[in-house]
Amino acid sequence: SKINNLFLTGDVFHIPNKEKWENLYNILEKDIKVFISPGNHDVDNYINRKVFEENVKQITRFPFIFNFDKSIFVISDSTNNGWLLDQKTINKINQISHDSTIYLLRHNIVANEFLPLSNSLYGFKGNIYSIKELQSVFKNKLTIISGDGGAFNYLPRFFCKEYGKLRFIVNGLGGIKGDIILIVWNNNIYKYVLN
Repeated sequence: SKINNLFLTGDVFHIPNKEKWENLYNILEKDIKVFISPGNHDVDNYINRKVFEENVKQITRFPFIFNFDKSIFVISDSTNNGWLLDQKTINKINQISHDSTIYLLRHNIVANEFLPLSNSLYGFKGNIYSIKELQSVFKNKLTIISGDGGAFNYLPRFFCKEYGKLRFIVNGLGGIKGDIILIVWNNNIYKYVLN
């Protein structure tokens, strides 16, 4: 009841369909806004992408921006470009004021160094940025949250690494003891253990 916005960073359903998307919105409070950065399970083929675009209650032209409580959230689709961070998303982030708190929400891992944290390499085409390269790509201080982690016991429930002006977070749910959700409040990120 205290949640204003729910951000889901992909693989919402293992096998999506219209009924599952409808049920998702039906079980949530009507005044909660839901934002989804799609994962490979959500949009891995033409049919699933079409079902996603027809049934989610949000913009489906990525990236798009949502402003809330002095924070700016950039929701992207990392499944379209073999995980590579696309230039449109980079430009959108670099146009934001330097004094803003910016979060980039995506499904797939954004930097080479963090590939071992990913649930799988499905859709990975290689040649993604390194942490060092990302430092030169972005002008602003930025937190990048990737949701394709934590689905298995051998993966960490949560991972965070700061490097220069960038903070990298890999998180995800696997229905496993110690699953963590992130809460953004007053420009701070908090971890909440579900069980």
